[in-house]
Amino acid sequence: MAVHIKNTVPDHPSSVVVLKYGISILINTLSTIFITLFISSLLGTTIDALIAMISFAFLRQLTGGIHIKSSGLCIVVSSAMLILIPLLQVDSKFIIPMSIVSIVLIILYAPSRVERQTRIPKEKYYLLRIAGVLLIVINLFLSSTIVAISFCIQSLTLIGRR
Repeated sequence: MAVHIKNTVPDHPSSVVVLKYGISILINTLSTIFITLFISSLLGTTIDALIAMISFAFLRQLTGGIHIKSSGLCIVVSSAMLILIPLLQVDSKFIIPMSIVSIVLIILYAPSRVERQTRIPKEKYYLLRIAGVLLIVINLFLSSTIVAISFCIQSLTLIGRR
């Protein structure tokens, strides 16, 4: 597809490599969304899966996280996680402990592995950390267990190199 685009519009400023990367991200994202929504609709958890997907993605954009090298494995793991989150029976009393874990992990590790994905200078990374913590605090007022689980899992992906 990238070669076809480049051949069709040879003056386009993006290289084939850049186009390929963008297309692969688009395919991964759309595949994960489609699989998650399809299976969750069969399970009757579509709205909750959508909430998990949006909250996970939003926090991930702010804080980064580990990347699975294999495109196919990334789609499978991401879809499975987003399908399973609504199926977890977690009591609302665990929202605060999960939120505390998430906040601590964000303070310690965020942003993680965002160097090639953002134009934000490193000296401003603390703003991403603050925004991530504020997002979790907002959920303390909303009291959504699905969002708390999603945030906690996303925060776990931050652990590792900074």
